[in-house]
Amino acid sequence: MATPLSTCIPSSAVWFMGHSHGIATQQWLLGRQEISVWNHGIGGLWGGTYMVFILAPGERVKCLLQLQTAKKKQSGQYRGPMDVIRKTLRQGGIRQPFDTIKVRMQTQARGSLYKSSTDCLYKTVSKEGLRALFKGMATPLSTCIPSSAVWFMGHSHGIATQQWLL
Repeated sequence: MATPLSTCIPSSAVWFMGHSHGIATQQWLLGRQEISVWNHGIGGLWGGTYMVFILAPGERVKCLLQLQTAKKKQSGQYRGPMDVIRKTLRQGGIRQPFDTIKVRMQTQARGSLYKSSTDCLYKTVSKEGLRALFKGMATPLSTCIPSSAVWFMGHSHGIATQQWLL
């Protein structure tokens, strides 16, 4: 029970924080306080963006903990999420600044191309430029961000309908 609570609550907090920042920015830019269903949709786009960029390193931590076998756990490989972060940073950083780096690290033949995630990042940028880092972002951006917008629009419309009915 602790694991779902320790992952779902911060994920939802980041998602709603992004939505709130999107709403506040629109209110500031438009100079008005009332927010429409469409404004909630735009706020949802912000929330989805936060999900993709802020929570991606957390996915790496979760995967490492899930892949850890009972034997490795007894030998003291990882004692929990903070231990994963500490050890991963010592070994060259969180390997998932972008999906492109993660995929390249995971699909290489054992140590054949990159010595560490930092090495992968350096070689990728120097060979292909900064745009190469965003190759793997099309799928999460095209799914998470629009679905977040639709969710918040539906949520806002549901609340408005409930208030109209009551």
